[in-house]
Amino acid sequence: MPTPSRHKNRPASVTHVDFGFTSATEFWREVVLRARSRFLGHESRQHAVEAAWAAWHLHEWVWQDKHVGGPASGTDYVAFRDGLLNACPELAWMRDVADAGKHQGLGRPEMKNDPGASGRVATSLRIGIEDKNHDFADALNRVIGWWRTHHFPH
Repeated sequence: MPTPSRHKNRPASVTHVDFGFTSATEFWREVVLRARSRFLGHESRQHAVEAAWAAWHLHEWVWQDKHVGGPASGTDYVAFRDGLLNACPELAWMRDVADAGKHQGLGRPEMKNDPGASGRVATSLRIGIEDKNHDFADALNRVIGWWRTHHFPH
């Protein structure tokens, strides 16, 4: 029987779609690294959003490897996610690009209270953080390097 969600407006259970991936490592190799390669081979807004999406959502695959079948919610998940964001600040930038690419903007409460912390990809493929521009490719490479060092050394 599915486990009911404790959050309003969320489905009562997680429906897993079988893409054939058996681990976060497979997702890392087949989706994240390939998205990065596509971006580096042809730097475009499309490839930036796709690479950011893959680099950010990898954390849910890592969570699922450690908590098979458990939802990506609750205090343990939030602590895990926040620990990643604190350890790799550029991962938060990938989250912001992925979210803005999906929703056309950022609507998290902390973003509304601190507009200087918002990230965005301009047509020049730079991310603006607190009035400073960062090269998207550099930020993406730092995130990939962090994931490689801490979770996927091979």
